[in-house]
Amino acid sequence: MIRHCSRLSWLSAFAALLGIAAFVSHECGARDTNGLLAQRTGARDRGGLRGGAYGPVMPVLPGARSLRVALWTTGLPGETELYDDIAREFERKVPEAQVVQAKGTWGEDTQKVIFYELTAQRGPADIVLLRDAWLPEVADELLSLDAALGTTVRKGYPEAALAACSVDGSLRGLPFCARTKCLYYRPALLRKLHLKPPRTWDELPGVAQKLATEPGVWGFGLPAAPSPDSAELLLMMLWAAGGELVDDEGRLVVGRELLEAVKLCTDLVHVAHATQPQACLWTQDALDKKFLAGQLGMLIAEPALARHLAMRKPKLDYAVAPLPKWRTQATRLSVDCLAVSARSPQPGLALQFLRHATQGRFAAQMCRVGLLPAKASGGRDPALAVFLASLQYARALPAQLWPEAWPYLANVLVATLMGRKSPEAALVDLLPPDIPSVVLLQQPTPEPEEETPESTAGEP
Repeated sequence: MIRHCSRLSWLSAFAALLGIAAFVSHECGARDTNGLLAQRTGARDRGGLRGGAYGPVMPVLPGARSLRVALWTTGLPGETELYDDIAREFERKVPEAQVVQAKGTWGEDTQKVIFYELTAQRGPADIVLLRDAWLPEVADELLSLDAALGTTVRKGYPEAALAACSVDGSLRGLPFCARTKCLYYRPALLRKLHLKPPRTWDELPGVAQKLATEPGVWGFGLPAAPSPDSAELLLMMLWAAGGELVDDEGRLVVGRELLEAVKLCTDLVHVAHATQPQACLWTQDALDKKFLAGQLGMLIAEPALARHLAMRKPKLDYAVAPLPKWRTQATRLSVDCLAVSARSPQPGLALQFLRHATQGRFAAQMCRVGLLPAKASGGRDPALAVFLASLQYARALPAQLWPEAWPYLANVLVATLMGRKSPEAALVDLLPPDIPSVVLLQQPTPEPEEETPESTAGEP
């Protein structure tokens, strides 16, 4: 009995030592900062192992050429299986290839991890999936696809998607999935009130105001908390009004179209009283949840919301319409693209995988997952049909000044909705001095500053 217990203690101690060694290895060299899951996805071995992104965590099969692919998921059911199917089919087409995926979830640190993947001295990823907005920062680490694949690779993609994946006119990533924004609405509520979805932005406040008369319903969800989402709403309205945020000289344009956008948001809150209360506290994610709960009559959102509705609220009556127009039709486009590392030891195989992964045959599966194929061919799921159609008039975020411009736009919206400044004054007074700009508005009369009482001793 004593001998048996000693053997168990010895085994336990050995297991503990192994655990410590694995922990030290993981912390010191695995670079698993974003929850990466390195996994062999081929038919020969479907298991998954924890590991870093330096390369395969299991031996490469004799004669196989290992292809390292760093992918990121949004957490939608079926997304991981989509990537696995793409990899397995590629291995069937190219028997000598062994695809090793490093899967993580999109997060705040993803951009840093991707840069680390591309610049690793030992075993960099051959292919990475990344957001179009990050391309300028890593362009020098990526293969030019125009030079490697020729201009025919551009066929079938919306021009805006290709522009979003280009840096200085050179295509650095191949569009994989896209995100546009369209109008979700509750058709039963509209029918009850003898309404139709707003066709123009001018119609939006009136329709939202009538929807807000229904008990327990807010007419329109306005994501006014300072974020890129609130800035993008103003940008889409500006585009629809025929304006541009950045001119040909790279200056931020503060013009009549931007003023119209800010005024419309102000009217939604203070004239129509058609939005959620305390609009400046609400993010896009919070409003998505309210639409899922049936508390919003209308909301502008991305395709992923349709997938969440199908999974969590299959009986909720909803439909999707294009964004309202003004002088033209416009919506925001952002793209997740596949790019090849300039340090890849086998660029030919990596480019072959790029062509395979972005072909139209996976479009139907992407739609079922809730991802919008950047190349809208095949797989026209009815729930995403409006989003697919919107690719033809969608526009990428401005390549210049957007990181500096969106906080400015978000602050203008907050200052206006909270009554601190008029729309005209907010657009002029809050303009950062370090951003090159041109103001095309009539200069507003300076507003008197409120007197600040002197602080007494001991008060902050």
